[in-house]
Amino acid sequence: MRQFTLITVLLFMISSLSAEIRAVWVTPWDIDTPEKCDQVIQTMKKAHQNQILAEVRYRSDAMYIPNREMCQYPNPDPRCYILKNSSFDALSYLIEKAKLENIEVHAWLTIMVASTIHVNLHSSDHVYYQHPEWFTWGPNGRMHPAEGSMGIFIDPGIPQVQEYIVNVIRDIVVNYPELNGIHLDYIRYPGSKYGKNPTSLAIYHKETEQDTPQAWQNWRREQINHLVERIYAEVKHLSPQMALSAAVIANYSEAYDDYAQDWKQWLDSGYIDRVYLMAYTVNDQTLDRQLLKTQSFNHKDRTVIGLRCWAESGTYPITKILSKLFLVRDYEFAGTALFSYESTNHNRYWNDLIQNFFKDDREKPLLPNTSQHMIFGYVTSQDSLPYAGISVKLMETGVETRTDINGFYAFTNIPGGIFSIEADNESNILRVDSLSVSATVPVKKQDIIIYPMSSISLSKRASLDTLSVILDANLEDNAKSSNKAVELNTNGFFVDTISDSIGVIVIFRNPREQVITWSVMNMDGKVIFSKNNKYLPGEVIESWNGKTADGSEAVAGVYQIVAVSEFDGERISQSVILRRKMN
Repeated sequence: MRQFTLITVLLFMISSLSAEIRAVWVTPWDIDTPEKCDQVIQTMKKAHQNQILAEVRYRSDAMYIPNREMCQYPNPDPRCYILKNSSFDALSYLIEKAKLENIEVHAWLTIMVASTIHVNLHSSDHVYYQHPEWFTWGPNGRMHPAEGSMGIFIDPGIPQVQEYIVNVIRDIVVNYPELNGIHLDYIRYPGSKYGKNPTSLAIYHKETEQDTPQAWQNWRREQINHLVERIYAEVKHLSPQMALSAAVIANYSEAYDDYAQDWKQWLDSGYIDRVYLMAYTVNDQTLDRQLLKTQSFNHKDRTVIGLRCWAESGTYPITKILSKLFLVRDYEFAGTALFSYESTNHNRYWNDLIQNFFKDDREKPLLPNTSQHMIFGYVTSQDSLPYAGISVKLMETGVETRTDINGFYAFTNIPGGIFSIEADNESNILRVDSLSVSATVPVKKQDIIIYPMSSISLSKRASLDTLSVILDANLEDNAKSSNKAVELNTNGFFVDTISDSIGVIVIFRNPREQVITWSVMNMDGKVIFSKNNKYLPGEVIESWNGKTADGSEAVAGVYQIVAVSEFDGERISQSVILRRKMN
């Protein structure tokens, strides 16, 4: 029995060592018809490849069906012009057919490059025409087609841009559950001088105390890092076994300094499954140096090396490709990816690759990080507006982070267990307890809502204060007293007796005998309730029972209590939330 166990272990080790990713990048022009998709799959099978990186999002467009069945994540991308008005769903077809041959399909999505240089190719519902304010700026203004051979980039420093990208990816994940992975490309800035869209700059200046070149580059990297982390969290929350990978610039220093693409950070922090280095050099010595540097990051099992299979002028001999393939295998990285399917066909490389390197099938390595635990979520107001820069702390570990421009926060690489988190926006502290993560649910989502109860707007020095307490109003109950003390948000006031059926208690701290007019306004600025009275100096308690002036019930939501002093016209407002709780 012991001998059998030893043999089994040895066989497993040999199998693990021989596991190897063999991927090929396939562009949209090779998958725009069923016949072309069939040809890709057959070529991959014959060449013993096991992963198709299918470019189903070329330039903010779709080689698939956006919002195909489930529509909870709005995906406005139009169908790709390459399909020429065809209804063909290339992604669905590839998934179905490739699965029969045990070949994985990963959806290759270009992210920040949003338009071709030939903008006339895009339809009127394309992002280029619908949201020109989203595109990135350089020092001379908005990026234009002549500046980039790959196309025009949207700006990752704009909250709406990040929301748009995340929704597109979430839509693909939920509507194509058999998909093996999401593969990000152009998840970066177009260069070091870009990112100066006016919206991005305004946010940068608001968040940054010292405006220095280093601070600017750090901020750009943060935008990309947060976006990748957010995509990872959403993908794993919706489909834990779906892989997330990214094509990255092979020279790490160049990626980090010029393109704000800190892919080592993504690996170190555990919010990417694999990176695919675009190591497209023709020189073996240069490749060797890149591999040696990458090896020092200690993520070989999560790194795939992308190799060039095209010739810009003249020929690029197959011997050059084979030498690089063997070099990568010697380093024992996770595998290789060839760019691209079309160029490998055009240069007739396949036969030599099969005879000399891809001689037989190889198992695919297991997906890394399957036991990683993660807690993430969004800090927002009740009406879903994001709170940026909020401090969020994982109490049991002491780790603290801050929300990004979309209110997103995340804790990665945490042990399994039960946790509590605390969010602090300097005037509200909210605590969420008993948040459990385990191997069965390694990625846990917990959104946090901060109610806008404590901000008081003053036009000048206060002579009266408006404070509020929010209660759950039970509409089916009679008023009943509860001798409990409820602490107000500021100034240490207490209310001793509160009725559960009262919507909001309002306290005026009044410095003199005067007439005060106070009213309730909805978020459209319409007055729905108003009261005018002469009050003596001191603490004055009033209440609003959640009804409008005509006696009807106000809907649950956010309102403004506005108080005006007739002595000097001073106006003070306070946000409150009316909740309706039905048994």
